Amino acid sequence: MEVYPIWLCPHRLYKLPYKTMVYPEPGFEHLRRQGGTHYAQMFTDIGVYYSPGPVLRGEVFDGSEAVRKMEQWLIENHSYQPQYAVSELK
Repeated sequence: MEVYPIWLCPHRLYKLPYKTMVYPEPGFEHLRRQGGTHYAQMFTDIGVYYSPGPVLRGEVFDGSEAVRKMEQWLIENHSYQPQYAVSELK
């Protein structure tokens, strides 16, 4: 999307005896991903705020397609798109 700056906010999702709004994915403790432990899964909240580079340059930009590509990347990388944001999933 060619946006700068990008918000990066790393945090851990802790495995608790009850489910919260955002909870680690099932089996995370066996995946051994970077930053993860047996009791918490590492996540990074990424915020993209501002106009994309192509828009600022007056070029054609398909925002729906850009969001679809981002969502596909998130799915492939065991992540998610929160529902307070624009979503193109069908």
